[in-house]
Amino acid sequence: MPDKAPIVCTSSFRTSIAQLTKRESNGYSFCHSDLSNSLKDLSFDDFHALSTNIREMGLVRVIKVRIPNSNQSLGSSAGYRCILVCNKAANHVAFLTIYPKRGKYGKTNISPDDLRVLLNEYAKEKKDGSLKQYSFEPL
Repeated sequence: MPDKAPIVCTSSFRTSIAQLTKRESNGYSFCHSDLSNSLKDLSFDDFHALSTNIREMGLVRVIKVRIPNSNQSLGSSAGYRCILVCNKAANHVAFLTIYPKRGKYGKTNISPDDLRVLLNEYAKEKKDGSLKQYSFEPL
């Protein structure tokens, strides 16, 4: 079995998941465990092969992953969207942001401008070493 992918996250990801899990009553309190149940055991190749490819730039692939929200029995199509980068050169997966499809913080999609901001933030944090390891436990 291939090794699990090293996973890092940006400050935007940490902010967005903290906002989602801040209050139990908002319906997102199991976001960490939902993310873990869907992605924890994936290898780098598994991440790289995920089907919702947003953009590919050489050795970097930007992917949108659907994650079911266990607080709302609506399936992955109405759950969370996790935007991530598979970087073959750095040999890691980087979580850029997570957002729900429905509810108070819901978005239908990520705009090209938002994606550009997230990718610039990722590049800056990668360069200055401020990406944090993600452990699928509450931050």
